[in-house]
Amino acid sequence: MGPQTVADDGRAVFTAAAAAVPKRALVRDVALVSVAGAIAAAAFASKAVHVDDPLYLSIAHQIVTDPILPFSAPINWQQITEPTWNVMLSPPGYSYWLATWMALGLTSHLGLHLVGAAWTIVLALATYTWARRLGSWPVGATLLVVASPFIVAGQNLMLDVPMLALATSAIAVYLSACDRNSQGLALLAGVLAGLAVNVKYSGIVAVAVMAIDSIAWRRRRMLIAGATGLMLFLAGQAASTVVYGTPQVLHARDWMGSQWPSHWSDVLHRLSSSILYLGAGVAWLALLCGPVVQRSRMAGIRIGVALAGATAAIVDLRHVETHVDTTALVHAAVFAFSGWLAVVWVATELIRVRTIREARQDTAAEPDALMSTRDVAMLIVWTVGFWYLGAMSGPFVAPRSVVPCLLSLGLLVQGLGTRTARPGCVARGAALALTVAVGLAVGVADLEWANVYREWAPRLVAKYRPARGTMYFLGHWGWQHYAGAAGMAQFDPLLTRLIPGDVLVFPRNVDYPLPIADILRGCRLVASERVAASRWLPRTRDPVGLIFLYGDTRGGRMPWGWSPRSGPLEEFLIFRFDG
Repeated sequence: MGPQTVADDGRAVFTAAAAAVPKRALVRDVALVSVAGAIAAAAFASKAVHVDDPLYLSIAHQIVTDPILPFSAPINWQQITEPTWNVMLSPPGYSYWLATWMALGLTSHLGLHLVGAAWTIVLALATYTWARRLGSWPVGATLLVVASPFIVAGQNLMLDVPMLALATSAIAVYLSACDRNSQGLALLAGVLAGLAVNVKYSGIVAVAVMAIDSIAWRRRRMLIAGATGLMLFLAGQAASTVVYGTPQVLHARDWMGSQWPSHWSDVLHRLSSSILYLGAGVAWLALLCGPVVQRSRMAGIRIGVALAGATAAIVDLRHVETHVDTTALVHAAVFAFSGWLAVVWVATELIRVRTIREARQDTAAEPDALMSTRDVAMLIVWTVGFWYLGAMSGPFVAPRSVVPCLLSLGLLVQGLGTRTARPGCVARGAALALTVAVGLAVGVADLEWANVYREWAPRLVAKYRPARGTMYFLGHWGWQHYAGAAGMAQFDPLLTRLIPGDVLVFPRNVDYPLPIADILRGCRLVASERVAASRWLPRTRDPVGLIFLYGDTRGGRMPWGWSPRSGPLEEFLIFRFDG
């Protein structure tokens, strides 16, 4: 039996189906999603320090040294040595979490990855708790989130999974507080939301969802949840004002605005890219294949909009990139079509649900009909909030920015409409199997790329360290951590003066924002080392194929995919300065 719909006053929110789940089945489901979360995280615990991990680790080390001054240590992150305050765009909450474990003696990266696995388990449990209120497929809806390529490959020491786990937990606890009319649980929900926003600023969406819900449904006792979350956010900003003279959120907003000014074409690009990323995160094509193949006017509208969105993504790709090959176009078309299909399916179902509600005065009499207006409103506020803060107003649109929207869209798909309108069991099973397979493949591919720098940094030092002179490296992300640990010096154009005999190492697949031609003036290429990629795995970084899992930057428009040519996973270029 499917979920019982509720009256739109929002008083009764726990569905009959969820309430009727036998205790043994509930324990089984909780164990299943917990194990899935643990596997997704622990399987990649040996992953090397990757992408932005060194930044958060650096802040954590500074916190261990001086907990009051998290952003005061110097760091060479944008290739110029400066205070961390100048380059950090997020609050220090997660670095305090890492620093706590470091202070307790857990300093290995394996250990930090393992304790970080708890956040994926928390995310799985919180998503399941929310999902079981909305539809008859809570375990599957949860696994679609946990098995997403962005979650599996995102098992790093970064902010996205912890923030999402805290924000989702806040909503789950808040809904339980409403069920029980408990201010204590509402206070806990507010604390969780406040922690989320102090890990990453987009976590403020959880605060907004709870506050809007409390006001809209006149639950004055529950306003403590949103108020507590807001107070914790303001407390963090007050602390940064006392220490650094300005709220960090304003400092970050000003810095982002100066680096990436927004205009109408950028807005259209962000919209197109974010929906493309949505399509690459879950197997929507398999999940919604039933509505797609139906011969109906609505199915035609959905396919037409999705095709138009895919076409727009191809046009946008050709506009922003000077060279686009066929493989990149195929990736863009498939991902964009899938993402637009999910968005338009939810939008048309919302319209259809409203029409059904208007035709039925007593929706509660339908045993397997519609989500409550309140449930839908919370998910829409969540989706729009995270979409705007993560994809539309950040320094760049990144695949990880839309992960919260994958969660909410998945819950909307499983809960909207009548039983006959939802995806069937075969479609659900196919979507889950495909998402798990792709998620694991992308996770292994990103693990392979991350481990390249840990393995090769000491090899390069052993082979190319000059007898006289210094061995420098260019580029950052995980590479800079291992290059520094291997004994290379980080090149800083304001501080470094090359002398004849100095060696510079530059990996082609890492970011380097300064002009390479100017840096390498007077240098000659003396060697290159190519690292072969696994042919059967997708790629998470390949500028030639416009692939980059962690951001929409130069040479990266697809989050994952297959390279159009059998190029190396990485190529290290070794230069010698001759003067």
